[in-house]
Amino acid sequence: MSTMKAPEALLIMFIFVSFLSFLSCGKKNGSGDDGQDAAVAQGKLSEEKVIEEILNEAITRLRYGDKSGLYENEFEYYTDEVNFDDYLKTAQMHYAQADTIAFVEVRHVEFFDRDSAHVDVTVHFEGPTGQKSFHRDELIVYYHKGRWIKPTISVIDLQKSYEEKIRIADSAATAEAEQTGF
Repeated sequence: MSTMKAPEALLIMFIFVSFLSFLSCGKKNGSGDDGQDAAVAQGKLSEEKVIEEILNEAITRLRYGDKSGLYENEFEYYTDEVNFDDYLKTAQMHYAQADTIAFVEVRHVEFFDRDSAHVDVTVHFEGPTGQKSFHRDELIVYYHKGRWIKPTISVIDLQKSYEEKIRIADSAATAEAEQTGF
């Protein structure tokens, strides 16, 4: 038998709904790294340079055996489902290496409504004997949670589906809260 009175139950329900609302607001507004936005706003870096930096940071970390830089560039739905240890066990990550990539040079960026960009890059290689070469490539990067990312495994369509599920859940929680008077 419950000894909780109606006012106590309502208070607990209110705290719970408030907590859920707080969490959902954080997801909507992007609780990601706003450092890129701040750097661009202050004129320190152009968007192109910011993209070049994220690509080079991930490659540099990979070159030194740190694959967490790639994991940090995956979409949220994926990192919520797959922990870092399991990520490392995927075939793509198991064989991922960047020991001969010296750096990535961004040649041109075409932006699409600030949510994605087509990036022409030149990947510079330096072999173990010091021989240098390069390869031109095209990449798609996404603006997600306040920063540019280049996912390796995750895909935008599944991220959009994930965000839609969150939006529906938030909407249902809001409707329920309004219906109960909270």
